[in-house]
This record gives sequence, structure tokens and C-alpha cells, in this order.
Amino acid sequence: MAKRIIILYILIFSYFNISLLIADDNYSDIYTDLYSNYGIILNYNLMFNSADFSSLPSVPNCCPKFKNTNAYGFLFAGTYDYILYNYGISASVGLDYSKGNFISEEKKVISINSTPAVAILNHNLEFSLSSIFSEIGFRYYFNRLSVLFGFGANYNISSHYYQSESIFSTAGNVTFLDSAGNNSGKSVRNELSGDIPELNKLRFHSRIGLSYDLYANKDKSIIIREELSAGLYFGNMINDIHWKSSIIRFGISILFSNKDYSEEDYEASKVTNNKDDYELIKNELELLKQKARQDSTRQIEIENNLRKELALKEEKIKKIREQDSLLALQENLKNEMEEKLKQEKENFNKMIEEENKLTGKKCKCFVILYISTDDKTSAESILTKLQNSGIDNVKISIFNEPYLKTKYYRVQSDCFDNHLTAFDEKNKNYNLFGELGILPQIICNR
Repeated sequence: MAKRIIILYILIFSYFNISLLIADDNYSDIYTDLYSNYGIILNYNLMFNSADFSSLPSVPNCCPKFKNTNAYGFLFAGTYDYILYNYGISASVGLDYSKGNFISEEKKVISINSTPAVAILNHNLEFSLSSIFSEIGFRYYFNRLSVLFGFGANYNISSHYYQSESIFSTAGNVTFLDSAGNNSGKSVRNELSGDIPELNKLRFHSRIGLSYDLYANKDKSIIIREELSAGLYFGNMINDIHWKSSIIRFGISILFSNKDYSEEDYEASKVTNNKDDYELIKNELELLKQKARQDSTRQIEIENNLRKELALKEEKIKKIREQDSLLALQENLKNEMEEKLKQEKENFNKMIEEENKLTGKKCKCFVILYISTDDKTSAESILTKLQNSGIDNVKISIFNEPYLKTKYYRVQSDCFDNHLTAFDEKNKNYNLFGELGILPQIICNR
């Protein structure tokens, strides 16, 4: 999604700037003297992180490998431009902030009630970085458009990380064991946080960018600068760990300029041309009025009738298009839902096949588990509502949880020999489950 937003921003930015350059072709603001700009920069950052490590230094982690991820943030800085003719040099200093999240998924075979099942371990590593940004840039101006080549450094002043490991299985509720081999009752472990260890305090970077200047007042002393740039950081984020990054920045700058423009500038030229256009339009309008007065009453009536007939036809066409658009939208939504359900069914089938392969056994009884609760009244209420809605093959079974010594009332269906039949039966009443506030699951009743 982020890449699509950046591509759209680039297209709009390019089209808008090229259009303004063409429109201003006869009124170029040529930089012919020495002057300066100063102001503030506000950028949105998208950082691309390329990584290949399993844990931070001295921080225990069971993750096999952390790979690539994106980070988001902002840059707020002050800037000063020194310009001579078409050449400029700039200096910027400010605060740079980024925040991201590494996620790694791992599948393992576990035992639930002495039955093998597939569990998913999610390894999560969140990080944030705050640094002092400094940069020297060299800029070349093409009228209002300019190209920037910059080189600078980021000095880290603050960092933070948070890591955790969670477990999940479609076969039932699963938790980690504690150090003694007993059930801890927790589905999350390895929760640690703090400053990122062995972080490189000073990182150098290079940057190339494209900018366009818009004037906010008549004397052009206030400039709003649009800018899009890409940068590359040198070296790793952490010593002896492969973690490199690059960045795309886009945003605006508000600048104050001391440039002195001549009297024959853009605004004067625009006023002169607007005056000529006004006289031309005025003469053409007078000719049209004279011609209109010469038309007969019959011609006016014919034109009015034609306008009315055209308006009626346009209204009919509009209604037809609205109906066609609504039908097309309904058809698209239907196709999307069918495609999504098909994909879910294929994924479910693959998961069952994988479990059968891992366990070496084929489940012969699949049931739809509508709800499992220790409240008998709630279970009976759900059972009654399901039966009143036309779902007959449903009953209440009792499950005694061996670890917590708790009795659970399960509202479930009768056995299905085929897991795909159970899948189709569950999804027939999708809307009803939303109204009842339940989320049915298909389990193997071994």
C-alpha cells in the first residue's frame, strides 16, 4: 500500500510541475544575482530496511531470521540556501524520527492432548530511532524546478526496541511451557524492551532530490517548496549485524527569500496579457450580442426546444449509467466474495493435508465448534438460536479440561466425514454468526 501511495505522489508531483513549467514558459524567473533563502522543512519518511539477523546483540531470541521491513517517520529541520545565478548550496539541521517492526513467522509441530498439531510462532521486533539530522546540499535551478545532491550524517540520540514471541494453532488454544515444563498459561513469551544495543551512533548518507518552488505572495518573498528525494545510508545500523537502510522523503519547505525581482516580472506580464484577453473577449461578446438580436423568434423557440430535448436525453442517459454502475458494483462484490471464499477453502484444505501428513493419521470426524464456554446457560442460549435459525445438526457436548480442571460446554455440529463439507456448511450461515457474536471453527474430533 505504501509503494502505491509513493508512486501516485510522484505522478501527481511530476504532472503538476511540468504543467506549471509549460504555463510559465514566457515568464521565466531567471536567477541572475546573489541572494539567500531560509526556512523550515517538514518531510514524511519511508525507510526500507534490508536485514539478515536472528537477534539483537546480548538479547535472547528464538527467531530463526529477521528479514526485510519498512519503517515510517518524519523529518523536521531548519534550512539555509545560498544562491548565485543557477547554483546554490544549502545547509540543513533538524530532528529525524523513524519507527518500524520486524515480523518473522515460524511453523512447528506440537502436541495437544497427545495429538500432533501445527503451531505458528510469531516473532515480533519493534524499533524506533531518533537522531539529529545534518546535511550539506548542492542545488541547480531550472527556473522554479531544481535538482539537489546532498551528503550528510545522522547522530542517534534515542533508540528503543520491544520484542515478543507468541504462539497460535488452529487446533485449539495453546500456551508455552515454563522452565519447569509446566503449563504457563501464557501464549506470549520473550517480552523484552530497552535501548537498541551496539547501535551505530553516527551514520552517513547521500541523497538526491527534485524540488519545485511556488510563490505564496506577490513580491515572491515567501516560497512553498515541494520536494521528493531518495537517500542511502552507509554501513549497518548495528555493528557486526547485517541491517542496512535506504529512505524516500517527500514533503514541503516554507522559505523566506531576500531576492529582489525586477518590475517586468511574472505578475506584471500576467496583468498585461489578461488585459489584452479581456478586450478580445469583450469584442467577441459584442458581436455575439448583435447576431443574437438579429435572430427571429422562431429560431429562439427551436433552440429552446432542442435544449429541452437534449436535457431529457442526458437525464435518461445519466439514469441508465447509474443503474449500470450499480449492477457492475454488485457483480464485482459478488465475484470478490466468491474468490475470497475459494481461496480460504483452498488454504484450509492445504492446512488439513499438511496436518494429516505431519501426524500420519487422517481425521475421520470433523465438527463445527460454534462456541466453547464454561457457562451452561450461554451454551444453551446459542444452541436454541441456532436451531431456531434452521441449523438442526447441532448439539451440546461436555469437555473436561485436564490442566485447569474446568468443565466446558461445547455447542457443536454432528460429525462430517469430509473437512470441505464441514467448511461449506459453516460458511452457509456466515451472516448469522456475526449477529450472534460467535466465530465458529472446524476441528478434528479425534
